[in-house]
Amino acid sequence: MNDYGNAILDSDGNLVKVKNEGVSEEMWQAMVGYARENGWKAGGYKSLNLPFDNRLLGQPAEIRERMSKRVEDFVYNMLVNVFNAENTAEIAIEAILRQGSYDLGPKAERIEDPADWSRENIIARAATLSGDKGPAGNFED
Repeated sequence: MNDYGNAILDSDGNLVKVKNEGVSEEMWQAMVGYARENGWKAGGYKSLNLPFDNRLLGQPAEIRERMSKRVEDFVYNMLVNVFNAENTAEIAIEAILRQGSYDLGPKAERIEDPADWSRENIIARAATLSGDKGPAGNFED
């Protein structure tokens, strides 16, 4: 199992379900068949959520629990180990209560006037750009 789900890629680039993880084996076979019928490769499997939504929700409780637990573990790892957010719940709750909403608004202020970015102004600015800087050009932008 990897950090992206309950399936791994084989040497041919096909998703292979990890046994006893995620959906039932029978559901997986139905999903793979549907993907094949629609010509979907591994990257398209996320599109299976919509046509299989009710069937996924109808899986036995133990299957739904292991699916939910996998999502929980993924989110926990992301928050604690990637975003370094361990023990920050009190800070978040205080910010939400202070704002009176989950939407804390933007963190930055506007630095440019939106009127400067009209279609006409963008076209005028684009006309001043030169794409031929040659080998000695200034490429720091």
